Amino acid sequence: MTSDEFNRMVQTWGSRPERWPAAHREAALRCADALDPAGRALLDRQRLLDALLDTVGSPEVNPELRARVMATIPPERASVVRRHPWWSGAGLVGAATIGVAAGMLFMSLLLSPISHGFPVPGSPEGAVSFRLDAFAVPAADPEAD
Repeated sequence: MTSDEFNRMVQTWGSRPERWPAAHREAALRCADALDPAGRALLDRQRLLDALLDTVGSPEVNPELRARVMATIPPERASVVRRHPWWSGAGLVGAATIGVAAGMLFMSLLLSPISHGFPVPGSPEGAVSFRLDAFAVPAADPEAD
C-alpha cells in the first residue's frame, strides 16, 4: 500500500484500524508502522478528530419538529396510468399500430400507379415498374444504325 492510498483510507475511515476495510487492514497496519513524519502528523490529526467526534453524542430528535417536517411532504400523486387508464401499454401499442397502418396506406396510395404496371414516362418499352426497370439503361439497337 502506498502512502497516498493509506492517507486516503485514513481520511475516509478514520484513524481506528477496526473501522478500516478488512481486505486492506493488514497492509494499512504495515504502512502505518513505516510512516514518515508527515504521515504520522496526518494520523495524529485523524485521531484527534475521531476523539472529538466520539465525545459528541447523536442528537435527540424532537417529535414535534419531525411531525412538522413529515407534514410538508406531499401525498403520493396518482400515476398517469391510474388517472388515464387508456394511456397504458395497450394504448401506446394501439397508437403505434394506427401510425404504421396510416404510413402503409399513404405509401400504397403514393406508389399505386407505379406498382400496378403503368409505364414510367421516358422508360424503355417493356419497362412496366419503376421499382424494377426505371434505372435500366436501354441497350443500343445494333440494327438501328
